[in-house]
Amino acid sequence: MKLARLREIRELHGWSQSKLAAEADVSRDGISNYETGHREAWPSTAMKLADALGVEISDLVARVEESPLPKGPRPLSAEWALSLADEDTFRRTITDVLSQDLRGLVVDLVGDYQPRLFGDVRGEQPSPEDIRRVRAFARADIIAGVLRDRGEEAPESYLLALKRHLAALAPPTETTQRRGEEQEDQEAG
Repeated sequence: MKLARLREIRELHGWSQSKLAAEADVSRDGISNYETGHREAWPSTAMKLADALGVEISDLVARVEESPLPKGPRPLSAEWALSLADEDTFRRTITDVLSQDLRGLVVDLVGDYQPRLFGDVRGEQPSPEDIRRVRAFARADIIAGVLRDRGEEAPESYLLALKRHLAALAPPTETTQRRGEEQEDQEAG
């Protein structure tokens, strides 16, 4: 089975051939041969590679001329982090990433986040942007956990954005409701 898009998908993950070989339990020389087309993969090997990359086998075997790969997100960007299939794939993908790059990715994920207040969204269906924001924070939390495991702290901007995010999601208490009403009175008067 020809794996015409293996190299492209591996590079989108920011992985070396050695990293993919270790994750998929396949030889690095085999990966090189699959990528250059010098060798075809057995279906069981294609499954191992697809599982390691968090994609379907059909994503690896699609012929480039039949299904051109759109310009994908750059590795280690918020767009890239949100494009990965699931949190386990994301966690595996960032395991060997340098801490400074992870800190940059956290900042990219939370960015200039301004939360919508609980009262603004209560009873509404979540918008695609709301869902994206929650997924971005979930990915940022995974990175913060990886940094903690390394004995390092997450960037201050992430901690501040997380605090704003959690405060915005919490239902208003009587005290915060009164403050909001006082602020509205001051703005009106």
